[in-house]
Amino acid sequence: MNEGHRRGDCLAAGPLGGGPPFGRIVVTGYYDGPTEGVVECAACGMCFAFVLLDWDEQQDLRIFSLAPLPERFDVLMQRAGLQATQDRTVLIGTSYLESAGTLRKLLQSAAAPTLAIATRNMLDGVIKSMPFPSRAVPDWFVELSLDREQ
Repeated sequence: MNEGHRRGDCLAAGPLGGGPPFGRIVVTGYYDGPTEGVVECAACGMCFAFVLLDWDEQQDLRIFSLAPLPERFDVLMQRAGLQATQDRTVLIGTSYLESAGTLRKLLQSAAAPTLAIATRNMLDGVIKSMPFPSRAVPDWFVELSLDREQ
């Protein structure tokens, strides 16, 4: 695995000095914003399954786990029956629900989470990140030194 991903440097800083850390994204779960799916690192192209862990009182600041996936974004999209473009948009086929279900099954091949990140928008940037702990975390906001009631 890329050393930057293990420490969180690549995704926390973003590519080339602070740009958005994620290139392309596919959302398989949504509740007033993404809750799960796949993101591609804009710097190195590595893919991660993301899952919502917690959110603040307004559901704006969200904390996600990131688990490395063994395949590149285009391969995952092809296997799920989705047509990926080179920009941040993923073109959805005629049956998104069927494709999202297939993609969810493919996401089960993800390794254990390696990072926890806090963000307001998966496409804009990471507010804070940390290596994913091996122990249970009772409060992600405390763990990341964030204010839940911002």
